[in-house]
Amino acid sequence: MKNRANLQEVYREYTIRELIAEYEKKGYTTFREYKIGDYQIDLMMEKGEERIYFEIKSGISSRTEVSRMKSIAAFIKEHPKDKFEVVFAYPPQDKIIQIENIGDLFYDYFLNNMPSELDILSSHTFIDDVSDIEISEINVEADGTFQIKGVGSVGVELNYGSSSDEAAGDGSKLKDSYEFEFEAQVINKGPGHKQILNDVVVRIDTDSFYGERSSDV
Repeated sequence: MKNRANLQEVYREYTIRELIAEYEKKGYTTFREYKIGDYQIDLMMEKGEERIYFEIKSGISSRTEVSRMKSIAAFIKEHPKDKFEVVFAYPPQDKIIQIENIGDLFYDYFLNNMPSELDILSSHTFIDDVSDIEISEINVEADGTFQIKGVGSVGVELNYGSSSDEAAGDGSKLKDSYEFEFEAQVINKGPGHKQILNDVVVRIDTDSFYGERSSDV
C-alpha cells in the first residue's frame, strides 16, 4: 500500500509539472497551492483576466474529497471568467520515470567507492557485478531528480595473499555475492543527460561470509 501511494504521488507531481510547462508556453503565470476563499487549490493559471483552477487527483477520491471539489466548483462558478478543472494523474510514459541501467550505475559506484564491508573481506577485493536491483520506493523531486530506495546483490572476487604469492601460485581466490540495501539520488548530468548516482547510502549484509568462515574452523 505504501509503494502504491508513493507511485501515485509520483504520477501526481509529474502531471502538475506537465500542466505548468504546457500553460507557461501559452503565456500563463502559474501558482501552486493557491488560496481562494476558504479553499487551497493545487494550481492556478492566470493570463490577463482569465483564471483557470486545477485540482490534481490520483487514486480514488473519498466522499469528503468529492464534497470538497463540488464546493470549490460552486464557489468558482460565481466568477464567470474563471474556470475549474479536475485533472486525474495517470501513470506517465516509461521514459519519464525510467532509470536506465540501474545495475550499471551501482556497478560504477562500487568500483569508485569500495564499501569498507567488502574491502575487509580479503587482501584484494574486486567488484564482479551488480544484479537483482529492485526499487521499492521512488519519489520525484521538483528539479526532476529521483530519490530511490531498494535492494540488490553485489558479486565480488576475494583474493588472499600478495601479488607475489599469486604469481607463485600460493594465493587463493573466492567468488561470492552479498545482498545490500540502498538509498540514493539519481540525477541527469552532462551531454545526453547521463544518469549518475548521488548521495548514496549502502548497507551490505556480509553475515554469510563470517558464518561460513566460523563453520570452517
